[in-house]
Amino acid sequence: MNNVSKSKKTIEYILLIMIMFIITHTVVVLMVSVGNLYDLWVFSVPRWYAVTKFFFQEATIIFLLILNLRRFM
Repeated sequence: MNNVSKSKKTIEYILLIMIMFIITHTVVVLMVSVGNLYDLWVFSVPRWYAVTKFFFQEATIIFLLILNLRRFM
């Protein structure tokens, strides 16, 4: 009985982390996208620069979120 509740708690914990990851990632990606669109419209940077910058920012965001999640494990 104790193992079942422990397993259930672990699954709930993992689901909570996944939900937090998705929400945080969505909010940050929206903020980054708005910043890149601002660069495109206001500063007239080339499109390839904005796309490359977005992918590097995305990789950094995912890396930092994974590091943050590992701290809680």
